[in-house]
Amino acid sequence: MPSLCAKPLFVPPILQVLAFPRRRDEVRRWAEVVAAWDFERIIPSHLDGPIDAGPREFAEVRVIRIICERESDTP
Repeated sequence: MPSLCAKPLFVPPILQVLAFPRRRDEVRRWAEVVAAWDFERIIPSHLDGPIDAGPREFAEVRVIRIICERESDTP
């Protein structure tokens, strides 16, 4: 099936700056849970979609990876 929305996945700036840094543990746990699901599409509530993306593409979103990596580097 052709992609209905070919835009890359991204985290909106408001979440990058204000929300995610304040809740790193919760974001990390949420991202790990979502990346474990078996899905082929993401249907956003506020943006164009659906987006053809699965767990691998979700886990590759730069901001989510950075948050998870920083959290795992913390002693």
